Amino acid sequence: MLRTVLLTGFAVTAAGFTANGPASADTTSPGGRTSAADAAGSSARLYKAPLRAGSRRMSRSLLMEQRFAEWSLRSNGIRWQSSGGCSDRERESCTSFDKIRWGSVDGLIDFKKDSGCPLVITGGTERGHAPGRYSHGTGYKIDIVPTACTDARIHRFRHLGTRGDGAELHRSPADAVFARESDHWDITFR
Repeated sequence: MLRTVLLTGFAVTAAGFTANGPASADTTSPGGRTSAADAAGSSARLYKAPLRAGSRRMSRSLLMEQRFAEWSLRSNGIRWQSSGGCSDRERESCTSFDKIRWGSVDGLIDFKKDSGCPLVITGGTERGHAPGRYSHGTGYKIDIVPTACTDARIHRFRHLGTRGDGAELHRSPADAVFARESDHWDITFR
């Protein structure tokens, strides 16, 4: 079952965040207080999951809301840009992270930390990408700007050949697949 991170009625902290989750999750906030969501009688729970590379406490299939994904990326030094200067998932000129998978965000954070490269995202879950099970729209893919640093790091990964459209393919040790398209790296995190 896929879950979406909730952002209404709570503050995201370094200690944790509120999300729909199993009844066994800790429902107290830092300081021992019951979370606002629990006080309101909802099924939300506080997950004590630090938002840094290597955190595996959240399910990789968890779908994130835009603001939470932005916060996770920004707090790990990852930037983004869009030709339309927007984040609306329904507009092709935007760069959206709405309903992106935690596994994709966490995988990109790990790539940044492992490579030491500055990263700029140009594509997320917005319209305009090819459909499919492991696509941008389903939250599995992120596009980044190619740089000398990212190119050098990715070229160290195992070469897989070329995709049907001619894109060069590489697989990282973490099992992410990097496809070199005309003006960006298209990364699939499974």
